[in-house]
Amino acid sequence: MRPYRTLSWSCPLPGRRWGLATPTWRTFLAAKRVLLVLDNFEHLLAAGPRVAELLAACLGLKVLVTSRESLALYGEHEFPLHPLPVPDARGPAALLARNDAIRLFVERAAAADPAFSLGDENAPAVAQICCRLDGLPLALELAAARTRLLPPAALALRLELRLGALGSGARDVPTRHRTLRDALAWSYELLTPAEQALFRRISVFAGGWTLEAAQAVCGIEANTEDMLDGLGALAAKSLLHSMPGPVDEPRFAMLDTKREYAADLLETARESQALRAAHANHFLALAERAHPEHYGRAQLVWLDRVEREHDNQRAALRYFVEGGDTGRSEARTASPAYRWRQCSKQAVVSLANYVSRVIHWRCD
Repeated sequence: MRPYRTLSWSCPLPGRRWGLATPTWRTFLAAKRVLLVLDNFEHLLAAGPRVAELLAACLGLKVLVTSRESLALYGEHEFPLHPLPVPDARGPAALLARNDAIRLFVERAAAADPAFSLGDENAPAVAQICCRLDGLPLALELAAARTRLLPPAALALRLELRLGALGSGARDVPTRHRTLRDALAWSYELLTPAEQALFRRISVFAGGWTLEAAQAVCGIEANTEDMLDGLGALAAKSLLHSMPGPVDEPRFAMLDTKREYAADLLETARESQALRAAHANHFLALAERAHPEHYGRAQLVWLDRVEREHDNQRAALRYFVEGGDTGRSEARTASPAYRWRQCSKQAVVSLANYVSRVIHWRCD
């Protein structure tokens, strides 16, 4: 079988602008076995049917497309590129060095500072950086460039706000790839106004959310079908993802780096206060719904449900405490739905911290 040739090597038409389905291209490609690579196609999705026409006319043609959204063409095969797997920060340096995210960070850090190397002393901080950046290659490269000024431990401390701690990348790359914020802005600007609004609003959730929660908190003017379509559109554009959950209760989540960017947009749009209030009230209502189930046959089902919403519960409680609504905070901490969580040491410690803040608030 003859190998496919790349178009850049065989194309005699450099520098000329030709429509993908014009006779010129069809004539040139008709009798050839060629691999055509179309990079960053997400802003040209309207030209997708032209790609299909070209494939139909040129039987020896194969097309490889990189895009943040599929072309939705018949016969298209998707190969999702997920973030790099993040490491367990507790492992030894020799084991951590095998992790792909850490290997990329170390490689780019050494390019910025030839004296940089991974050792037992800095390995936990490097692993923490990779985890906080969700294994996103662009974010890891930008963070690694900072090691010429900051050791990994100092950099990890500054990554509480991920977008602000990462500087610019190389000057010879597209503008949208120079900072993480630019990359996210590129994706955001390609959304419709309705998708942009939903993207901002779902940032209010912590640790994931259900379709029911999204409808209650973010979709006041939309029905369930519209909300599902909206979440599906954002998932298709790689801005959120589905996560394991009960068969009858689909669950969604957003990487923390993207959530931080969306939260900034929510604040800029002056929607943050209203959405945080709606979020807190929804999860207070969920705790109250769980109350009678504490003694019922579905106790374990509701226990699992409350457990999955741990991060959202903490965010809701934080809203009530920081907003000075101590009455609702005390009502919430007294809920049996919270007493179920006594088996979780982390939950008890977190809850105790918030209760102490409530008490301190009242004493002041």
